Amino acid sequence: MMKSVEPMRPLELSELSEACYSLEGPEDSWLLGIVRILRPLLDASLGIAAWTFRVGHWGKSTDPPPVGVDPELGRALRLVGDQVPDELSRRFFLGPRALPACERIGRSVGLNRDPLFSELRPFRICDFRALTLVEPFGEGLAFVGPDQHMCESDPLVTRRLSRIGTHVLAGFRLRRSLGAMEAVLEPDGKLLHATGRAKVPAQRDALQRAVKAFDRACASRGASDPDEALSVWKGLVSGEWSLVQSFESDGRRYLIARRNPPGEPQDAAISPLAVQALTLRAQGSSYKHIAYELGMSHTRAYTTVRNAARALGVRSDGELASLLYRAIGPT
Repeated sequence: MMKSVEPMRPLELSELSEACYSLEGPEDSWLLGIVRILRPLLDASLGIAAWTFRVGHWGKSTDPPPVGVDPELGRALRLVGDQVPDELSRRFFLGPRALPACERIGRSVGLNRDPLFSELRPFRICDFRALTLVEPFGEGLAFVGPDQHMCESDPLVTRRLSRIGTHVLAGFRLRRSLGAMEAVLEPDGKLLHATGRAKVPAQRDALQRAVKAFDRACASRGASDPDEALSVWKGLVSGEWSLVQSFESDGRRYLIARRNPPGEPQDAAISPLAVQALTLRAQGSSYKHIAYELGMSHTRAYTTVRNAARALGVRSDGELASLLYRAIGPT
């Protein structure tokens, strides 16, 4: 029996921005803020388990329990992390970021019938609705909504989760690096301050356009067409900056451009941006989504992936996925 989550509610981009790009407070509080945003999409009445991990160490019982669910269920999820083979973990965490668990790992029956998931039987869990996000160089996040029914993927939910995941991952990276503030803009795009590359005319113009688009989406599109509003707000501006809202004591709102490009690659043959693009493609992302996440055109997303794959001697998307599995695996 399939069971659907509740219909998608109107999306407040300002609320989403504040949750994803909050740079203050402990990590657990930040994760719980994301959980609140994801509840209509992932929660099937058992909560949403949220945790961070390092690649190859997907969720061991010795780690702190995830936040967002009953502690007993959290401990059971950790025990499952010890029991599941590495190959199955890779298929779950490195597969398409917004599909249900059984669909990712190729199960046609509920997890409650698999001995590997016996710790979850007291909770009658059959499947997980999930959003998993992985940085190419070591860290990631998981948001898992246990479900007592088999889950059916919904293209609209999948697309929304993937786009929200773009900003969650960018916020996660920014919290780790606290990238330099290189521009301050008013919501109408007026530039108040710029340093570094943000002073370059083409980059300044790109930042101003992005701020105006975000503000228009917040003001007019969120209630009438939340997914169209979300599509306007790209993951990065020109592959370099995240836009972070700032509210002053007098209530005035500004948009801060903080440097937040992908991390340095281990292989100098390709750029950090190319590594991120290859990772997304290996996880099944379309070129349209890669363009959205990295703040580039569809054409540039395609050429970035193709040129980087050629530099690494990769000839197909299948080989690319295999390369990701080998690069991000057990440690």
